[in-house]
Amino acid sequence: MKSIKLFLVLTVLAFAGSCGGDDDTNNNGTINGPWNLVKAFAPQSGISEDIAKGDVTWKISTSAGTVVTTDKRMHPDTPEPNGMYSYPNGTHTYEVKPWGGSCEESFYTEDSNFGCIEHNGNTLILTTESTDGLRYTFIR
Repeated sequence: MKSIKLFLVLTVLAFAGSCGGDDDTNNNGTINGPWNLVKAFAPQSGISEDIAKGDVTWKISTSAGTVVTTDKRMHPDTPEPNGMYSYPNGTHTYEVKPWGGSCEESFYTEDSNFGCIEHNGNTLILTTESTDGLRYTFIR
């Protein structure tokens, strides 16, 4: 009888220990949380730009509907484009909505359409390729 109780206690503890709290790095398969832009690619021309992990970061908050963008390559006094990717640093509102038949889910900020969302665990791709635009690849 003691071994059955011990087994039940250990089983409950094992399940309880595996149910740790979710944080911004888990995100339950959503786009929520921190992302590092690592590549900007223009498929129609074949031009691409590799970006060092950590140089351009996005922190998406699905609950607040915001994305905080940080491009460490931008000079604070003259925030000029520094490559294929150029978007102002700061907190921006965003929404996910259909994009005119191109895709079911597209990522819109208050002033830009970053395109269709392709999300697979630790990779996020935002692409406007259907209109000869860019493809941005982010990783966790």
